[in-house]
Amino acid sequence: MKRIGLVVLVGLMLCLGTTLFAGLEEADDLYNQGKYAEALAEYQNALPTLSGEDASLTQFHIGCCLEAQKKYDEAILEYQKVSAIPNANPGYISNAQWHIGCCLEAQGKYDEAQSYYLSVCRQEGADLYLYKLAFSKINKTKLGRDGYIKLLQDMIFIIPATQENAEFLGILKSELKKLGVE
Repeated sequence: MKRIGLVVLVGLMLCLGTTLFAGLEEADDLYNQGKYAEALAEYQNALPTLSGEDASLTQFHIGCCLEAQKKYDEAILEYQKVSAIPNANPGYISNAQWHIGCCLEAQGKYDEAQSYYLSVCRQEGADLYLYKLAFSKINKTKLGRDGYIKLLQDMIFIIPATQENAEFLGILKSELKKLGVE
């Protein structure tokens, strides 16, 4: 009897997982078709059943749906929730920070956007492309010499020294050298 109960439980879990996966797949399809409100509803329905990386990605997608609808204040609130999810993927956290900066910039709040771009530059786990994007958005003059040096040093420290990252790390080190820092 226990064995039958276990088989039924496992089967039920697999069915629910398949349904959930189908719901997320449907949400992705809707988003890609530009049906942001419908995709939003699908992501919101799926979120309570998820945890960790899956939850952080779905929460990120909720923010994307709102941003695509130019609902920037709502998108910012949803993006901020990504970092609060236990075991959230650091890459999704960085992406959420980037998008908060983009939403603020779209609202003309450039100084606030800068703080989020800076947080991406200092966040471990972002991908190289995101580091480059965020770095390109930083107003180096507003940081001042010491602030810019600190940013460069922080980025050199957190970006892994891999072949893929070598060119960008070389640019950061070159910037330090121009400032007389070895």
